Amino acid sequence: MNPAEASPTPREQPTNPVQEEKVTQTITVARASGVPVEKAKGDLPYGIPVPGHKGMVTSPYLPEGNYIDVSAFAPGSAVKDPYTGKIFLVP
Repeated sequence: MNPAEASPTPREQPTNPVQEEKVTQTITVARASGVPVEKAKGDLPYGIPVPGHKGMVTSPYLPEGNYIDVSAFAPGSAVKDPYTGKIFLVP
């Protein structure tokens, strides 16, 4: 048997190979600021916890927005959204 015949033949490559693209999104993190109790009136929404990132939330006003660091605040505290200026509660 001829060694050249024994080796497998390479498979033909498709003419239009599918290319994978990795999309990386840059996330900005801003710190929330505390709000005086007298400004935290009414039925306020809670920030949305970011899975896998303790102390980080997204704004209930911009759920697809950037992260907000609320790690310095106790749950239930009223904080100011640094992106919208609106007030929400720490979950």
